[in-house]
Amino acid sequence: MALDPVSTEPPVKPTGGRILVACALKRETDSIKDLLPRHVELLTTGVGSRHTRKILIRRLQRSPAPGVLVFTGTAGQLDPACAMGTVVCPERWLIDDDKTTGQISGDLMERLRARGWVIAGSGLTVSLPVMRASSRLDLFQRTGAAICDMEAAAALQVAAQFGIPALAVKVISDGGDCDFLDFYRNLNKNLHSLGLYLQRLLQELTEILPSMPIQTGEASSPGDGMTSPLTEL
Repeated sequence: MALDPVSTEPPVKPTGGRILVACALKRETDSIKDLLPRHVELLTTGVGSRHTRKILIRRLQRSPAPGVLVFTGTAGQLDPACAMGTVVCPERWLIDDDKTTGQISGDLMERLRARGWVIAGSGLTVSLPVMRASSRLDLFQRTGAAICDMEAAAALQVAAQFGIPALAVKVISDGGDCDFLDFYRNLNKNLHSLGLYLQRLLQELTEILPSMPIQTGEASSPGDGMTSPLTEL
C-alpha cells in the first residue's frame, strides 16, 4: 500500500504521456475507469498468461507506445497475514510453472519508493485458480509470494521485451476461507479501493514520466521469440 508520499525529487510538470492500464477482466476495467484520468488508456487482456501475452504484444506493436504499463485487478491471498481489500504492489512476480519472473522496472520502482510508495515482496502467477486454503498456504510457504493471479508475471515480461516500464498492482479479493458469494459480495468495494489507489499512483506516474530515461532499441519480433519464456496458460 502507499504511504503519504513525500517526494525527495524536485517537482516535475505533468506530461500528456499516455499511461496504459490493463486488467484481465472487463468487470475490473469497467469498475475502475471512472476513477482514472481521461488521458489513461484502458485495455482488457482476458484471463491467463496466454491471452495477456497475445493482447499486450498486439497493443505494444502499435504506435504510439505507452510511457508506462500498469497491470492491475484482483488477486488471491496466499499469505494469511494479508487482509482482504488490501492493495499490494509486489517488487517481482514469479511464474509457478516455469520458475521465470516478471520484475517491476528498476528505475520506476526507485522513483516511486523515493516518493513514499511501498513496493516489496513477491506475487505468484499460476496457471489455474487456487481454491483450497491448504493449497494457498503451501504456495506461500514454498514461494514466499503474498498473493497470486494468472497474468501479472507475463504482462511484466512482455513489457520488458518492448522496453516499456511496468508494474503490477493488485487488490486482494479472495482467500482460502472465502466462497464465491463472499468474493462477489465484496468485489465492488475492493475494486473501488483499487481505483482510489490507482488515482494517486497515476498522478505520481504522470509527474515521474518526463524525467525517466527514454528507452531505445528494438522490441522483440511479433512471433514467439521472447528471451524470457512465458507460460502459456
